[in-house]
Amino acid sequence: MRALDIITELNGARVENTASLAALYDAVPIGGEITLKVWRENRYIKIVYTKSVNDNRVAMNNIYIEAEQYDDKINRDTPKTNGCPDTTGSGWNLGNIQGGDWVVYKGLYFLGTPQSITVRASKDAGIANVSFWIGGRNAAEGGTLIATCQIPGLTNPQHPAYSPGAGGQAGWDTYFTFTSSAITVDMTGEQDLYMVFDTSVNINWFQFNPGGEPPEVPWDGPLYQKGDVNRNGNIDIGDARLVLQHLVGKIVLDAEQSELAKVNNGLTLTIADARLILQKLVDKIDKFPVDK
Repeated sequence: MRALDIITELNGARVENTASLAALYDAVPIGGEITLKVWRENRYIKIVYTKSVNDNRVAMNNIYIEAEQYDDKINRDTPKTNGCPDTTGSGWNLGNIQGGDWVVYKGLYFLGTPQSITVRASKDAGIANVSFWIGGRNAAEGGTLIATCQIPGLTNPQHPAYSPGAGGQAGWDTYFTFTSSAITVDMTGEQDLYMVFDTSVNINWFQFNPGGEPPEVPWDGPLYQKGDVNRNGNIDIGDARLVLQHLVGKIVLDAEQSELAKVNNGLTLTIADARLILQKLVDKIDKFPVDK
């Protein structure tokens, strides 16, 4: 999804507002297929995916995740959520990390494969290797390594703000962003993402950097909602007027307009269809009989 995309239908039902979108989404069972009709700039496209138990945190373009918002972790006291002095993010970090620790973020839904991962982190000395896996935290558990990000400490010459005398707490309080190796594994679809650590490091957040967008799928269903007889994207007085003019022989609706005008579930167009369109305009009804 892009920032200016507009969801107009979910599984064939018209989306009127944010509340109706939420209600339609909640009605789909876990594991059910969701088909979205989306208006993008000057065309309709179709987005299809499966609803997951984790509500599909969609990751595609510059989506960042707070490190402390994991779903599960290694079964010991570390890592821990601590206050974070960094000026970006939520004010919390993932800290007290030891070598061998891991956390997992479940149900991330990728519309395409990111190019890389940016990690906002801090370390006092040495180098930490943060590895990202999908499907498991290592190969033995069926996981696939997608990227590794090196986090040098503040006293390490590889650090962008290298300061040989500023180790200890100064290093832990100095956050920078570091970019992982390129992702070459296809990540499209729902994934459980594991972050695995080989030594101590503090993580504030991480971000997926966009790769190429998935191929755009044109909308192949009806372009207009029932009642939109004049096909202007809205139901208005003009739609009812066209139905009445057709019924008295003043104009002839084309085949698509006739189907859009049949809101009363009837086989033929009648005065009842025009009446229902007018009732919908003044909020006397919220749905046409054909939509129920």
